[in-house]
Formats: sequence, C-alpha cells, structure tokens
Amino acid sequence: MIQILQQQYTLVQHTRSIVFSFLTNEVKDELNTPVPPFDNKTICNLLEHNAICYYNWLACFAMQKPGLAAQNNTTMDDIHRLYSHVDDTVAIFL
Repeated sequence: MIQILQQQYTLVQHTRSIVFSFLTNEVKDELNTPVPPFDNKTICNLLEHNAICYYNWLACFAMQKPGLAAQNNTTMDDIHRLYSHVDDTVAIFL
C-alpha cells in the first residue's frame, strides 16, 4: 500500500513540475497579478495556500506537529522552497 501511495505522489510531483515550468517560463511577472474571480488573490497566493493545506493536514493532523501559516511567498523560488518542505513532510509521512 505504501508503495502505491509513493508512486501516486511521484505522479503529483511530476505534474506539479510541469505546472511550475509553465509558470516560470510563460507566466513570469504575472505571478503576483490579482485575479478578480479569485477574490483578487494571485497565482502565488493560490500555490502557497495549496502547499500549506498539504503540509497542515499531514503535519498537524497526522503527525501532531506545528502547522504553517501564510508566508506571502511572491517568487517561484519561494514557491519551490515551500513545496520542497511539503515533499519532505510527505516522504516522512509515507
């Protein structure tokens, strides 16, 4: 069962890398442009929110560790570091 979960998370990471590549190469400076249909949040806000949800569900609820709060990540380097932290937490969990 663990092996299946690891394989599935590897697929998630691969898909994420494609999205990140697109954002880095095509979206670039618009990462922090407010998007009206999303309450004027930015792409970086959405990515950060997603990563914090991943982490907090695993760390707080499953592993009894302190959670993360929003950090206002505004660059793809920031987002990569945040998701790297999430990946490390998933690896420990699995």
